Amino acid sequence: MNMDQGAIEPSGTPSQNLRRPTLLDVARGYRMFLGRELEGAAIAGFHISKSPDLWNLIETIWSCQEAQNRRLVASMETAQRYQESDILTLETSHEQLDQLYQITLEAWRIRGLGSYREELRRNTARFSGRSGRWNRAHTLEAGRSELQHLTKALSRFGWEAVQGLTITALGPESFRLLQGTEDIDARLIGFELLTTDLAGANQTQLESGHSSANFHPIADFREHADIADLFYSIGGLQYAPPPVAIDIVRHAVSCLKPGGIAVFQIPTFLHDYSFDAVEYLAGKGQTLTGELHAVPQHAVLNLLATEGMQVLEVVPDASIGIHGLSYLYFARKNSDFDAGRASASETRRLTNEKDDHVEQTLTNDDLEHSIQNRQWFHRIDLGNGVITPGMDDTPFKLPALVLPDDLSGKTVLDVGAWDGFFSFECERRGAARVVASDSYCWDGEDIQDGGGFRLAHAALNSRVERLNVSVEQLDSAIHGTFDYVLFLGVLYHARDPLGYLAKMRSLCREVTVIETWVDGLDIDRPAMIFYPGGALNNDASNYFGPNESAVIAMCKEVGFSEVEVVNRHYYPNRMVFHARV
Repeated sequence: MNMDQGAIEPSGTPSQNLRRPTLLDVARGYRMFLGRELEGAAIAGFHISKSPDLWNLIETIWSCQEAQNRRLVASMETAQRYQESDILTLETSHEQLDQLYQITLEAWRIRGLGSYREELRRNTARFSGRSGRWNRAHTLEAGRSELQHLTKALSRFGWEAVQGLTITALGPESFRLLQGTEDIDARLIGFELLTTDLAGANQTQLESGHSSANFHPIADFREHADIADLFYSIGGLQYAPPPVAIDIVRHAVSCLKPGGIAVFQIPTFLHDYSFDAVEYLAGKGQTLTGELHAVPQHAVLNLLATEGMQVLEVVPDASIGIHGLSYLYFARKNSDFDAGRASASETRRLTNEKDDHVEQTLTNDDLEHSIQNRQWFHRIDLGNGVITPGMDDTPFKLPALVLPDDLSGKTVLDVGAWDGFFSFECERRGAARVVASDSYCWDGEDIQDGGGFRLAHAALNSRVERLNVSVEQLDSAIHGTFDYVLFLGVLYHARDPLGYLAKMRSLCREVTVIETWVDGLDIDRPAMIFYPGGALNNDASNYFGPNESAVIAMCKEVGFSEVEVVNRHYYPNRMVFHARV
């Protein structure tokens, strides 16, 4: 064993390293796997007493929850750097794009999709002893179930499988949806990546007698102009180089009817992956055994915005297994999209019909009347002497947060924004970008219908971005990371407070500001009080009241390096913490 460089390096197998660990081993294990110093000799003694040998100590520290959280945070930061970096060159000339298509289609024709396809293929139940007809029937039954699940998922967005729909499907074995489309009396247009799948599609159609479907080779996709109600692609785009995948999606959504839906899966991150069109065309990255590709999240979202698509949902999936991160995108084509006015620099904004109503209300009615005609939680100064009549004394809370007076150049995420007081305040202080997120206080009724935020946003002519997602749906790989995260009045509403704080850590680059109800302040160790039913303030959404020590300990557990109590006394039983990365 060599300890000269401060590392734990067992020199042989576990059976050859049976000596008991020492205090020095524990200390170095903490530095290596937890990134911090050992608290004291008592903790070291505990580990030594529980570890019969050095290998056992290493396994114990490596597998503890704190080490797992640290590795998770590091992985998310790596994925985020990938999203924000120039590791992929997506811009190509028309000539380069044509060449990429030619190389890709020729590779698929000659070699198929390679080893990745065999590993990741959706339908693994293939039996060489069975007939091709039996296997096709099995594929059709799986596709029928898949389409049923898809239509059920789309019903959440008001989409209905009405008679006469046209569905464009692209990917391996797109003919698997044939039986399912027949069930709902829809027309299927399938584009197959492989000649064998195209042959299987034609044979299946011949055997089943489904005459309304049409199947084509993927080489025909760029020329097709059939207008569809639904574009669906699973397990296909990941085999195309990024510029080709992006171009396929662009053409697919351009052929959607107004109000049409696009549902497609594509990886957004792969381990040890990079792409440069010039190098790829020169042969670098082309392999005989098959390729797997990724497109950064921001490129997909920018494309959808440019093509007049409203993002409905972005869901992680397991399509590429251990190879990286993959997502399933749901998007709807805006009914009033004008391709001539679309801008490639357009940013993603999630809106709904209520927003249009608010803008119209401000145009046609008196602002004061609109404000007085609804309930408010925040007191927001809208200018010209107009202040929203919120029940919460929000301006009094503001100094307690100890926010910088100047946020120039900073990005801010306001989690649980409600009427948006703190979001608009950060914008007023010069933040370069502010995102207000909520769902609980935006998707309810009356005071929690989100109308207050929309009204104030319009009155202030604000640039704050509105993101209607729950805390659980926030994802740094999708929504990015922020210099400041405001987590105000949310923690004690969490069933999983530790998980919520871990989420904040993954979204934060500098400081998370935590304002929360606290309890158990007379307990001299980290503790939380549980409130069953409506035990706290007769509100069943209140779950836990942590004490000061618990908040600090939980923040450090999820990866914050420093936690400061910046206000203990501005309200009874409420505190403000700054958790720094």
